[in-house]
Amino acid sequence: MTNEALASSTTSDQSFTKIYKTYTIKKEGRGNFYPFVFNDIMGLEEKTGVRTDDIKLALKGHVKDGYKFNPVSPLSDGDHDYNSSPSISDRVHVLVCIYSANAPQMKPSVLQKMREIREAASDLGIPQMAIFSHVDAACGETEKNLKNVYKSKHLKKKASQGKIYSKRDKENPKNIAQKIKQLLCFM
Repeated sequence: MTNEALASSTTSDQSFTKIYKTYTIKKEGRGNFYPFVFNDIMGLEEKTGVRTDDIKLALKGHVKDGYKFNPVSPLSDGDHDYNSSPSISDRVHVLVCIYSANAPQMKPSVLQKMREIREAASDLGIPQMAIFSHVDAACGETEKNLKNVYKSKHLKKKASQGKIYSKRDKENPKNIAQKIKQLLCFM
């Protein structure tokens, strides 16, 4: 990456990211960039995290790069950082959720935010994926040997706790099984 996203080791219970930031990846040996970007957002913490309304606007391309998230008030039409005419390149094309495998169980309010965002992405036809980070420190099995990552009962339980499936998937249990397998494609 041309710029690495910053992270805080001292504030794991609150979001380090406060600004909607776009990251590009430079091609090796050339002066140009890959034709995609990563947008970093504020975390979904219970009281201090990003509002679901802001993420829904970002999915549609209405949030400008550099927007400072406000957990108290969402971005609205007419605000300086509101993009009223998003181009196709302003819109989100894949929603990626990153979960820490060694974090405590998520609070119901955070899970509700996740469900709302995932439903909005589904309604917009945006593909979704989930990535577990820190799998090497998630449990004794993976600490001993990272090859045990796909056998770990702890990680499979964690995947099901995250309720990575939507209400549409409940109609087809095969979809749920497939999404759990996708989630277990670790980073």
